[in-house]
Amino acid sequence: ELHGRINQKLECSLLCVTSANLILCQDRRLTSYDFAGTKRREWAVDSVIRYIKVVGGLNEREALLVGLKNGAVLKIFVDNAFPIQLVKLTVPIRCLDLSASRAKLAVVDDSANCLVYSVKTKELLFQEPGANAVAWNSDHEDILCYSGNGLLSIKTGTLPPYQQKLQGFVVGFKGNKVFCLHYSTMSTVDVPHSHAVHRYVERKQFQDAYRIACLGVTEEDWKMLGMAAMQSLALEVARKAFIRIREVKYVELLNRVELDRRVSGGDDSFLLGDILAF
Repeated sequence: ELHGRINQKLECSLLCVTSANLILCQDRRLTSYDFAGTKRREWAVDSVIRYIKVVGGLNEREALLVGLKNGAVLKIFVDNAFPIQLVKLTVPIRCLDLSASRAKLAVVDDSANCLVYSVKTKELLFQEPGANAVAWNSDHEDILCYSGNGLLSIKTGTLPPYQQKLQGFVVGFKGNKVFCLHYSTMSTVDVPHSHAVHRYVERKQFQDAYRIACLGVTEEDWKMLGMAAMQSLALEVARKAFIRIREVKYVELLNRVELDRRVSGGDDSFLLGDILAF
């Protein structure tokens, strides 16, 4: 459709599309065209542009992430003439993404390092080696994935990465699905979040475990979470986990336990005995 409406030759090395604009990249210059082919805005930057990505925003006011060969990372709004520098590295940029709340920036550099920064403080939060591309989970602020060396790595919070084999580059991540590009083929890969749920349960971080489980885990994982939370008297998480898998008998047990807790005035030792006896 766009090809039929823009009857002119437009040269570029990179291209992206927003709600009302085509953004073309050529060397150190970004140019915005509307869908009729009229030039709307142009930006000149200090170094060759290596990467560009649309990271959302209001219609006709979207934000772009731009990575430069000199290591600079810029944010550009399509309705604003002035780029904003987010961070500056010492090596060229290979890939970029912003977290769901726009609070954290993930950068892959030419040394194959994945570096995560706070957008507000510019502080380096953590880094992981062996990456060629990165994507944040659009449904969860603290989960990202990166590809490299034939592996897909899923990093959840401060937990060690979970890895599985993958050919190609990650380009997107939503819920428990990773979108990958291998040559000219786009594919969807289902990834488990069970490893993160189990690690959080081991740490008794039941709220974190529940939030991760909501992205997609097995019925056995939900039951494990419910039982562990119930035995630690994290009753609200336990209830929500059992409701997810329709374990009516455990929901009814929790109803009785909560009633007994109110009657006993907060003495939990007897409640745990009732749960274990059940």
